[in-house]
Amino acid sequence: MKLRTWQRATAPERWPLFCVALFMIGFLMATIIPSFQAPDEFDHSARAYMLSRGQVILDSVDGSPSGGQVDEGLLDYMRHFTSIKGNANRKISAAERNAASGIPWSGHTSFVTAVGTAYYFPILYIPEAIGLAIGEATGLSVETSYRLSRYFALGTCFALLLAAFRLFPPPTLVLALLALPMNLFLLSSAVLDGIATCATIFVLSVFMRFLSDRESASKRALYMVALGVAFVAACRANLLPLLLLPFAMWWLQRTRTALITAVVTTAFVLGWTIFTIDSTVYPAGLRNIDHGARLIAYLVHPWEFGRIVLATISDRALVHFYFISFIGVLGWLDAAFSPAIYKVVAGALVAIAILSFSQRNVESDRPMRGILALCAVAAVLLTFLAMLVQWTVGPSTTVDGIQGRYFMIPAVIVAYALFGHTSPLNGVAEKCRVALTFLLLTFCTYVSMQLLVTRYYTAATQPVADKVPALSPSDPLTKEKPVVLHFAASQIALPRELDQLGLRFGTYMSSHPGRAALVLRTNSGETLRVPFELSDLADNAYKQFTLDGKRYISGEIISEGGQGVSTYQVHLDGSVVECMQTRSRDGGVEITTGCPMP
Repeated sequence: MKLRTWQRATAPERWPLFCVALFMIGFLMATIIPSFQAPDEFDHSARAYMLSRGQVILDSVDGSPSGGQVDEGLLDYMRHFTSIKGNANRKISAAERNAASGIPWSGHTSFVTAVGTAYYFPILYIPEAIGLAIGEATGLSVETSYRLSRYFALGTCFALLLAAFRLFPPPTLVLALLALPMNLFLLSSAVLDGIATCATIFVLSVFMRFLSDRESASKRALYMVALGVAFVAACRANLLPLLLLPFAMWWLQRTRTALITAVVTTAFVLGWTIFTIDSTVYPAGLRNIDHGARLIAYLVHPWEFGRIVLATISDRALVHFYFISFIGVLGWLDAAFSPAIYKVVAGALVAIAILSFSQRNVESDRPMRGILALCAVAAVLLTFLAMLVQWTVGPSTTVDGIQGRYFMIPAVIVAYALFGHTSPLNGVAEKCRVALTFLLLTFCTYVSMQLLVTRYYTAATQPVADKVPALSPSDPLTKEKPVVLHFAASQIALPRELDQLGLRFGTYMSSHPGRAALVLRTNSGETLRVPFELSDLADNAYKQFTLDGKRYISGEIISEGGQGVSTYQVHLDGSVVECMQTRSRDGGVEITTGCPMP
């Protein structure tokens, strides 16, 4: 495909300027964000390191969960940041950062699990793997090597976007989506999300360029789309519908080469997906099930899948979470913006979309745009199916674990389907939407930087200690197994008369139907039972229970038909204590040490 220069109306100089601005913003954010603070960044970095040592497929050793060998220096570096994740009140001090910065590569490895990354064909990890490999080979510290992996990933995104926009002028809405706080944060982190989004934009740009130059398009366009789709779809199972694009190109060209390319691409992606579903070993627990059989069950009974999806998107709490986490809930979903900011950003996106609409553009290449729209809808449905099969615990009326960021790539596909054209609108509408996009980028950068500094650096930091309490959720509640509550040793030794008890619950970003009961016991055997609705629980928040002033020292959460929630626990020196806020009859209030404030 010949890369000719676009006319001024189709490729204004502002698009390279936008890419440069995005790169500079990402570089600054990558510098100030503490290590491993994006969701699943620990596992992503471990997988990138495995790839740097030549490991493409995760192993299972003697039935262990899938994983691989990781340098103990990197593991030691990771441990310095585990206490920060998910704990909104936990800051990082200069002393802690300095202690972590000097950790060297050890030259010795240990086996670690990274089950969450097992389904990803690791080619998109190459930039991060190169950064880690260069750092280890040249004797740089683990922290410097890790920072290199972030910068290499960001640089790859920058290169992909420049190449994509050179091939085809980006719809303004795509730039607006890239400017969202969630994307700025993920582009700055050592995770797959940023690279996957930019690689998809590149694929869509090549495809749209092919549509505009189909008569003179060379085989190179077909190969670029096929390779891009293969890499992206093999890393993101919900993007399997993009396999339609090589077949669409074959339909337009009707050549044997195009058909063979489309078939080979599909065979590779489906083969990898089936292989990883069959070979991945999960940790013991409720999610260690036959995912292949579960997938087949929903494919054979699609109406059951449809019923669960409908119930999920009818849940107002879940839809609200999808909305705010699409725009941006930073960190490990522990740094949210004020409601006003979400409204301002959403309003700007709607305004840009309205200003970008053109009936003429939508009607051109209508069948191909329909294919793109179909890909987007199917990608959303596959997102629900993947999380239902892999993550949702047991029989459930809703899908657990979905975050708004999972809908970013489908939104980009829709933007190309509706607004992608070689001749964007001119005049006042174009000037308004471009100005609004740059204002949105500026606004999102400001509020994101402000939130990140507040989240990780401002307010009093906890004193540095040799041992830091570790915060983690209990095993989820099931109909057969209760959640046992662990009271503080002080309450057990000298019980106080309790009028109120707050427990910090984890709902895994989902709304759970059904009921449960808080059951408490005194040392003399007296029992109190307090039923409650699981749907009333908020994720990572305290639920307050009114008590009767007795000296309770033990208890449990038992199912009355509901399941799937956990309580948060603090682990230190081998002891386990629930995250509790207690108010005694004398007015004293205590919170478990190491737990977030309500």
